[in-house]
Amino acid sequence: NDEIAALGRAFNAMTEELRESREKLVSANAELRAAYQTLEEDRLRIRTILAHLDVGVLAFGPLSGEGRTEARLEGANDAALRMLRVSEAPPGTPMTGLLAEEWKAPLLEFLAGAFRATGPREATLSLSPPGARGPLVLEAHVTNVPGDAGERTAWVVTLEDTTALVKAERAAAWEE
Repeated sequence: NDEIAALGRAFNAMTEELRESREKLVSANAELRAAYQTLEEDRLRIRTILAHLDVGVLAFGPLSGEGRTEARLEGANDAALRMLRVSEAPPGTPMTGLLAEEWKAPLLEFLAGAFRATGPREATLSLSPPGARGPLVLEAHVTNVPGDAGERTAWVVTLEDTTALVKAERAAAWEE
């Protein structure tokens, strides 16, 4: 019952608490690794699906800047890059930078209005890329991805090339 015995008991209790804390940390770390692995598998699955779609998909992040006027690209699939005649668009690319060319102006105006909720969220756009035989007809749809407290945090834009369909409809109309 002396001081050294009390110190020994306190030391033993402390080492037991440390052992329990370490076991909890190891367990939590294992759970985090499993969750991270599942998340990575889901991301890979989604990337694979998006890469094989014929529909262009663009994801834009929240508006940024002082006036919160510039949406930034979070990701795009190959079909969207082909439609926009862009070889690469790294994440973080400003929307105005991605759509800077004059022939993309109608798409830029449509997206700006849709992101600010001042314009429609669906449109049929006719774009005239340089060197193309005819206009590129795109069906564009914007979907808002809400965040915390209903705040608009991101947008998913789908682009479907309906040029061939429009040509076929015109040909059928002339045939009639």
